[in-house]
Amino acid sequence: MAKSLSPIINNSQALKRKPIVETKADQVKELRVAGHSFREIASMLGLEDEHEAYKLFVGLMVISAKSTAHEMEYIHMSRLEEMHNAVWDNARNGDERAIAIALKILEQQRAIIGQPKEGLQDIEDEKKELMRMLGLPIEAKDT
Repeated sequence: MAKSLSPIINNSQALKRKPIVETKADQVKELRVAGHSFREIASMLGLEDEHEAYKLFVGLMVISAKSTAHEMEYIHMSRLEEMHNAVWDNARNGDERAIAIALKILEQQRAIIGQPKEGLQDIEDEKKELMRMLGLPIEAKDT
């Protein structure tokens, strides 16, 4: 007969995985999430006062937010790069639709990295410059 797993499943401590190195800030976060006040946390962890516990908590939250933002930027930039790669050969061969899409993708990448739009040429001038860089003929538009 198979052994019962209920003692393991019912033991919530066995299901919790702790990091190998847990900082004071991590401990403060865990205790705060568990509902303890900053004063209680300071006392439990031997901190100077509740302000120190609060600073550790807020510092960890700021680091987490920045880390998440950087991860999202990386994901978005990777996706845009894949899209750009998908249209690049057609853009290089003079496909105007692919060129327009490539320029839109570059515009999105600029937005993510915070490059300002001031001083940038309008889309037609950018298209002509890209075509010139690629050595493609530039068609004159009738006006």
